[in-house]
Amino acid sequence: MALPAGVSTFELEFGKTFDFEGNSLATTITVVPSHELVWEATGDRVIPRPLTVTAAAGEFGSILLPHTDQAGFVDTKGNAITDWWYRITSRDSAANGQSIPGAPVRVLQATSDVTSVDLDMLPTDGVVGPVGSVAGPAVTSVNGGTGAVTVTAAGVGAVPNTSEGREALAASSELTGAIAAAVDASRTVGAGTWATLGDSITSYNQPVNFQQPGWFWRLVMYSRGRMRPEPSKAVFATGGFTLQNIIDTHLPGLEALTAPPGFVICGGGSNDLAAAGGATYAADPQLTKDSLDEIISRVLALGAQPVLVKVPPRSGSVQIAANVLDWNAHVEETARTRGFKILDMFTPLSANPADGGARKPGTYQSDDADTTHPNKIGHDYIARYNAGLADLSASRLDLSAPLWETALLADGVSRFLTDADSNGISDGWGTGGTTTGVTFAREAVAAGEEATGFWQRINVPANTAASGWIQTGIGTGWAPGDRLRIRTRLRAAGVNGSTYGYSIGLVCVSPTSTQGVVDQVRDMPDGEVDAYATIPAGTTGLYVRILWATVNPSAQVLRIANVRVDNLSVVPS
Repeated sequence: MALPAGVSTFELEFGKTFDFEGNSLATTITVVPSHELVWEATGDRVIPRPLTVTAAAGEFGSILLPHTDQAGFVDTKGNAITDWWYRITSRDSAANGQSIPGAPVRVLQATSDVTSVDLDMLPTDGVVGPVGSVAGPAVTSVNGGTGAVTVTAAGVGAVPNTSEGREALAASSELTGAIAAAVDASRTVGAGTWATLGDSITSYNQPVNFQQPGWFWRLVMYSRGRMRPEPSKAVFATGGFTLQNIIDTHLPGLEALTAPPGFVICGGGSNDLAAAGGATYAADPQLTKDSLDEIISRVLALGAQPVLVKVPPRSGSVQIAANVLDWNAHVEETARTRGFKILDMFTPLSANPADGGARKPGTYQSDDADTTHPNKIGHDYIARYNAGLADLSASRLDLSAPLWETALLADGVSRFLTDADSNGISDGWGTGGTTTGVTFAREAVAAGEEATGFWQRINVPANTAASGWIQTGIGTGWAPGDRLRIRTRLRAAGVNGSTYGYSIGLVCVSPTSTQGVVDQVRDMPDGEVDAYATIPAGTTGLYVRILWATVNPSAQVLRIANVRVDNLSVVPS
């Protein structure tokens, strides 16, 4: 294997890796270049596919990569390009293959005078650009003075580093006011939060009551807490909308958010492809592509990172199927040339990549008679296939939350800490509904798991006609109209049917019975719910409920840990 002749390279080195007991760990890195390039001298393309390298336990690893500042590359439009970059993620694993939690993210540029770079010496979640020695401009004056210049605090308007100077600095109301303003400003940047634009494929089961959630909310769960939805509103989507409809109706709402999200999934497009049987798109696809460009530009203006979307297969006519392939090719090209990520709805639902209308059996509504809309299984496939998108916000500071969060559950109840009567159900939790044959147990959270306290385990036997729940009441600390956030860790096995499963969430009682719950119908080895709900007017009772439902042909095991409910509307005294 060799790069085009004339391309200069450096060696990216990593490892060895150990834990605190001295055990050797294997390390796998994935390097993703920022742009597709062409080496002008030969016309050879260099595409930015992910490059994965593993260093075995106790060994070093390395990979040769092109320097990022060298002349000779052009982009896909023929423009000269330098100062592109590499995004590098790394994961460690023990001898038994167990992956160690956490995936550090590094961004790297390397100048042409560098022969090797030690990855482990680079900071995470920051741009190292560039590594190497680049000659800086010559200094010809200091604060207007030339020749031999003596710099004093008074001469440059600085505070002297003396006890008097430090006391004056601490007493400065101007400085303390600026610091407070900076903190408040930082809280308005949704650094790691996510929102999504779209049509009926995105608005599936919206507004969110979390019953059989669509792909976005499943993606949040599969991210294990790394992908945080924008708290006030995360989904901007309406069935039947074209991209122009989204621009007219939903973009203004996104732009009006007090805390802009860090990432916006730019969905939609499926209705544009099918307009007038597909003839409109076929006649002038550039109109739809221009609409996507406008969405991208306005998302970037918010300071957010756009994530583009490949639409799922859509049948109904030969023309529509062809439009799907053409549109998705345009999305891929746009993402490559502009350095964006893609949420791919097409691949996990496609039965034939060469046919834009061929769909995997059992993934669309009405037993696949629906030509457009994935069912809950299809939504689950989309979420699982795209779970790696959460790496974009991995280890990023979440500044979107308010300056306070008021927990409504006691610590012991939240973490299932005690079981005084030894019935397997943590103190503070009670049962309801039908629990015949259902058993309960608490399991200590293992070392290294991203949870604390105990797992509350619920065992539902196979073919048991059981529809019941465990729940705990929230007596004080809330009022109708308050905005609440519920988070919990979860694991489930044996949950793979269509008419049974479990739900987790808030129950607001009287005069309405509104469940803000996540109803999951597929296995979840490890996930985290992060949901928001506003308490309806007239609510007189509030509960956190974990519910299982209907006859299950296989044994069902559900584990819950770290249930936390916060009132986002109350300022603590």
